[in-house]
Amino acid sequence: MKVGMFIALCMAFVLVACAPVSRPAAQPPSPTLTVVDDGSLVQEENIVVAKPTERSQPMLPPVSAAITDLAGRLGVAPAEIEVVSVEAVVWPDGSLGCPQPGMLYPQVLQEGMRIRLSAAGVLYQYHSGERRAPFLCENPTEPAPPGTSLGGN
Repeated sequence: MKVGMFIALCMAFVLVACAPVSRPAAQPPSPTLTVVDDGSLVQEENIVVAKPTERSQPMLPPVSAAITDLAGRLGVAPAEIEVVSVEAVVWPDGSLGCPQPGMLYPQVLQEGMRIRLSAAGVLYQYHSGERRAPFLCENPTEPAPPGTSLGGN
């Protein structure tokens, strides 16, 4: 009985040792790390959003809200709106990159998103930040330079 068990163990070992080796799945690229003037590292996030299809997973809620808003403004179906880009950004102040004439804004860095949509060849930009939902920005300004962090370190 012990000999039969030994042979069975040897066969199992041979079968496992001869099994094909598969390569590990490719890992997604890691976020970019940037060294800023004071020597601290800041993680910059890259958000990739594909145009939704019936089989794709749901979009980020702010992107979906921006598409719905623009489709309503233009009187078109949401499927006619193309997602050009979605970026996690740091806005330089409380205007969230969309200052209005005569308004004063808190001079505090704000985390947010810049969503660029296109319809019929026209580019539209939506901004969000803090607790504010995405809104159409007709006269956008640029976010803070890459590598700007809210935290000091």
